[in-house]
Amino acid sequence: MVAISLSVPLDYVVHLGAGAVSAASKYARSGMKTVVLGSVDPQDMPGLRQQATSLKSIQVASGPISPSGAAVVLHRYNHKALNGFLEPEEALFELFPGLQNRGELCVETLAVAQWVQDSTSVIKGKGLLVIEVPGQGGDILSALSEAGCLERFQFVRLQEGRKQLYKGGSTSAQLRRELETLGYAVWEEAAAEDPARPYLIGWRNAPERTRAKEVQANRQALDLCEADLAELQQRYGALLQEKEDLEELLGQLVKHVETAEKTLQTRASDPENG
Repeated sequence: MVAISLSVPLDYVVHLGAGAVSAASKYARSGMKTVVLGSVDPQDMPGLRQQATSLKSIQVASGPISPSGAAVVLHRYNHKALNGFLEPEEALFELFPGLQNRGELCVETLAVAQWVQDSTSVIKGKGLLVIEVPGQGGDILSALSEAGCLERFQFVRLQEGRKQLYKGGSTSAQLRRELETLGYAVWEEAAAEDPARPYLIGWRNAPERTRAKEVQANRQALDLCEADLAELQQRYGALLQEKEDLEELLGQLVKHVETAEKTLQTRASDPENG
């Protein structure tokens, strides 16, 4: 559930995860013009729809959301916030000693990138993206980045375990590196309720992002120039070698000419041997 306080006013939020239901009214009261909510679990849908019925600023996904869409197996536990699409690692049960597996369910899902595109296509202003999908924060970031819709969010907030809690899942350290690669300044939220599963905050500074793109473009141009220089140096070396080979051949021809001239001069001076 969101307990984030930002000094920059935000116009809208997209929240994907189990905390979306409980956070909805707080988003609306904070002055957000639009609140877009989604979950990975079909059981959350009635609660989300109830929020949308009571508050006009809230939009709700038409079904469960996953990184890629289509049919996915949902793993359920007696701790609802841990439900997700990845199989658990033993570390998850070590972290939550009373955790029990409540079964698996195959659910039809919407692809997160398409959902975000459809939900925010006409929204203007500064956006916040909240991801509370156990183990798959990295998959969701990648899907949104590849679709070009991550640029719509100046702030991102994600929760993930310090240890790998799900097979093939992300860790908080991996998410930090991915966010930084995507152009966000990242810090860990202070006074985390669950220190083993902290929240990361990513902030994208537009001027800094522009500067970073310019630096990257200059770096790429420099790399091309260095490649061209290396090719020219290689060609120059080949020409030098060819020049040396020709000079050596010329030297041999000069010697042959000198020898032939001496032979002719000797024959000319001695008619009997001619």
